[in-house]
Amino acid sequence: RGRPGRQPARPLSPYEVGYLTAGPRRAAEVIIAGMVGAGALRVDSRGLLTEVGQNARAEPHAAVLSVPRTAGSRGRLRMTTRAARARLRSSPVVAAIGQGLHSDGFLVSGARLCVVRLVAALLGLALLASLTLRMTADSRDHHSIGLLVFLAVVSVLVGCAVLAFVLRPVTARTGSRQLRRLEEAGARGSAQLATTPGWSAPAQASVTAAYELLGVALRGFAAV
Repeated sequence: RGRPGRQPARPLSPYEVGYLTAGPRRAAEVIIAGMVGAGALRVDSRGLLTEVGQNARAEPHAAVLSVPRTAGSRGRLRMTTRAARARLRSSPVVAAIGQGLHSDGFLVSGARLCVVRLVAALLGLALLASLTLRMTADSRDHHSIGLLVFLAVVSVLVGCAVLAFVLRPVTARTGSRQLRRLEEAGARGSAQLATTPGWSAPAQASVTAAYELLGVALRGFAAV
């Protein structure tokens, strides 16, 4: 288990790599980047997406972005990257990506996540309750409670940070191992990535385009 030469369970698409790295939001960014790279969408300096010809609607994920066309758009899609990302991240397309990763063991199961979240919440509440009781007792005895107030605030902030972390999809050991393999291959260049087990580039994407999609999957729009 976990041996360096162990073969991956199955290849991952760029969308799945994005989901494993940063959840539905990143998977949505990879979808947008893929459509831009394929020439189906154009993005300007303001972050506005525009369809490029009628072939854009033939793209696999184009239907998710269908919205009432704005005045003067001549029937073409015009949407900000932020709006497109929000629409995609809550779509059945991205939900199906997450379900596939869960079922194949790349993400921690929902039952285990519920236990972790419950334990984290209970520990945070217990700590906050004990600090509250201690502050009440010290206040009644006219003791200084400044330090306890500070600790209570810190515990609330730490608790919120922990809950924010555990509410995200949590990558299982199999998924983490495969992400590390792809990160290492990506660091060595596009040619190395093309021959890396566990990587499944879109059929129509060139080696360079697939390499760029991996960059978006691992680092978001900052990679382009």
